[in-house]
Amino acid sequence: MFQLDSSTCGRIKWATRALTKVRSEMCLVRDRDGANPLHVAAMRGKVNVLDELLQSNPHAARAYRVDRGERETILHICIKYNQIQFLQILLEKYFKGEEFVNARDNAGNTILHLAVADQRFQIIEHVLSHTEIHVNATNESKQTAMDILLLGQKKGTQPEGVDKDIQALLRNKRAKRFKDTIDPTNLADRKNAIIVAVVLMATLAFQAGVTPPGGVWQDDSDGHKSGEEAMIYGLQSSISVLVLLRF
Repeated sequence: MFQLDSSTCGRIKWATRALTKVRSEMCLVRDRDGANPLHVAAMRGKVNVLDELLQSNPHAARAYRVDRGERETILHICIKYNQIQFLQILLEKYFKGEEFVNARDNAGNTILHLAVADQRFQIIEHVLSHTEIHVNATNESKQTAMDILLLGQKKGTQPEGVDKDIQALLRNKRAKRFKDTIDPTNLADRKNAIIVAVVLMATLAFQAGVTPPGGVWQDDSDGHKSGEEAMIYGLQSSISVLVLLRF
């Protein structure tokens, strides 16, 4: 890998400081891929300019990179480009204890979802140990980090041994599959509510047949026939409204 010498790094840092001092808004300017200077620094692992950019404009770290349907934070970028040091500095110095670590990309993935999908063991360990990440958060596909791990095991896409180590980390933090996070009491309550609604509808229908609300029409007039229930249409509408309001 190409390495910059200390003098070159110093010049880059000096140039960054000079540019951002002129206008701090420059930290928010996006390129054609929707990335601001901090995003680009994260992609390339330029840790030496991280402090300069954030001191100039802290909002740059919370800006999303948005481009052609993609939407991700700087934390997601660090995972995708495997920039562990950059990520660690952000988590420990700028986002420590903050909810921002649970931000989602356009597919609903948190950084834990991405780290597990890419088998980034070191990153997973750091995120679970040093942040308030929601281990059972679900993405748009209703998958938790554990779901993604187990799916990778079934497909055989994960190196032998690594998946077991990751699984141990997740289980230690009480990570679960999505289906195991569903509270069975909520399902029972909903089932009971449906039964009550069905019984109520049946009772109303039976009562309407025995004693039609409003009686029956006594003659043929206004489009009604003699003996027809006067409020049958109103009753049907009422039952429909009741069901819609309940569910």
